[in-house]
Amino acid sequence: MKNKLLLTIKALSDMNRLRIFFALGAYEELCACQIIAMLKLSGASVSRHLSILVDADLVQNRKAGRWIFFRLNRENPMLESWLTFLKTQTKTMAIFSEDLEYLQISKAQDVLETCNRRGN
Repeated sequence: MKNKLLLTIKALSDMNRLRIFFALGAYEELCACQIIAMLKLSGASVSRHLSILVDADLVQNRKAGRWIFFRLNRENPMLESWLTFLKTQTKTMAIFSEDLEYLQISKAQDVLETCNRRGN
C-alpha cells in the first residue's frame, strides 16, 4: 500500500499530470491527440506523463486502430477521494478551467478529424 501511495503522490505532483487528471475527470475519455493539443507539448512528453498516471493506477487506456484513448481508472478505490481533494485545493487556478474550455471546443469536433489534422 505504501508504494502505491507514493506512486500516486508522485504521479499527481506534476502540473501537466494534474491537468490530464482533471481533464479526464471531466470527460469519460480523451484521445491522446486531444491531450497533446490541450497541453501544447510533444507527443513524447505527453506519453511519458500518461505512462506515469497509468503506472500509478489512476488512468487506463484502450487502443482503437491508430488511436489511444485514456480514461480515469474508476476501479481505483481512492480515485474519487483524490479528485475531490485536488479540486478543492486548486479551484482558483485558471489553467484547469482554461483546459476544460479548450476541450469543450475540441470535443465539438470529430476526434478522428482532430487526430488526423495533427498528423497522428
